[in-house]
Amino acid sequence: LGASHDLLAPAARAVRTAEDRVDAHSDVMVGLLTAAEDLLAQALAVPGELQEPDAARLAKTEAKLVDRAARLAEQLMRWAVTPSAPAYDPTVVADRVASLRDLMRLLTATPGVAK
Repeated sequence: LGASHDLLAPAARAVRTAEDRVDAHSDVMVGLLTAAEDLLAQALAVPGELQEPDAARLAKTEAKLVDRAARLAEQLMRWAVTPSAPAYDPTVVADRVASLRDLMRLLTATPGVAK
């Protein structure tokens, strides 16, 4: 987590500085940077987790990555269903997620895919 934080710290500082200058704030921007940091941290941990690989470790490592990606997707969907996302552009998330609606419908309609 420290390494991913160090890599993304310049981006977080740039956002904070820009927000101060224009008197704006985006929970979406901050949330995405935090999620990216978390996912990157997990990805950077993969070599250590797989030094002595076996099927169980591969599955556990995969599950950790999927968990982080799923949390990000869930957060995007939550922002998309609010009347206005806490972002510089309140429609930015809903506009982007709208293009995924058909895919989400297919997932829920396909037997055996969605639990």
